[in-house]
Amino acid sequence: MERAARTARPGILIAKMNRPIDWKAVAAARGLDIPAAELDFVVQRQQALDEAFRPLVETLTPGQEPASVFRPDPEVE
Repeated sequence: MERAARTARPGILIAKMNRPIDWKAVAAARGLDIPAAELDFVVQRQQALDEAFRPLVETLTPGQEPASVFRPDPEVE
């Protein structure tokens, strides 16, 4: 299996994907029971999002990178 290339930044290790994600395989591995027509619809849109956002992610600086955990209400811990 092909591994992702890795780039080191100060205190941060970032994995870069060498090829697109197989969203149908991801859905199957997660055991999602999605009808074929709906899965094709979702996969097409997910691939478009990947193509749009991957170049943008490459331009982020360490101070701009999105959080890996999102807490919508920081007051509640």
